Amino acid sequence: MNPMNPSNLSNSRETAAFKRAMSNYMPVLNIMQEIDRDPEDQIEETFPEKWQDPLELFGRFLMDLDLSETGMNDLRVDIILMLRDHSPDWIWENRCRLVAETIYIQDYF
Repeated sequence: MNPMNPSNLSNSRETAAFKRAMSNYMPVLNIMQEIDRDPEDQIEETFPEKWQDPLELFGRFLMDLDLSETGMNDLRVDIILMLRDHSPDWIWENRCRLVAETIYIQDYF
């Protein structure tokens, strides 16, 4: 069963909650689509096995963030905090979404 498929929800209340959640998250999905669209950026990246700076875990998507030096340092701290709960591989695999969420927060809050 796919929990992301609204047809699997058991009642209209759950369906409505699902639709609200998806509409609230739609701006992040749109940003993800935009930053992952550029054909020049479609290079095959490999996980940085010997990363030293946590920012390396965002790979090419780091370029989509227009951050000052202070912003870069804040993001380093955020990634270090994420590493308490998630592996470096998880951050790498979710980097497009994490960057999109960061852009959304910067732009809208």
